Amino acid sequence: MLIVRLLFILSAIAIGVSAVLYLVTQDRKYVDLAWRIARFVLMSLLLTVLLYVLERFALVAL
Repeated sequence: MLIVRLLFILSAIAIGVSAVLYLVTQDRKYVDLAWRIARFVLMSLLLTVLLYVLERFALVAL
C-alpha cells in the first residue's frame, strides 16, 4: 500500500511540474505528458480497486 501511495504522490508531482512547464513554455507536449500520466494513474487506481474487490470476494468465499 505504501508503494501505491508513493506512486500517486510522485504522479501528482509530475503532473504539477508538467503544468508549470506548460505555463512557462506554452509547449503542448507538457499537456500531453500530464494527460498520459493521469491516464496511467487512473488505470493503476482501477487495477488496485479491482484487486481489493477480488481479494474481498476470495476471503469471503473461503
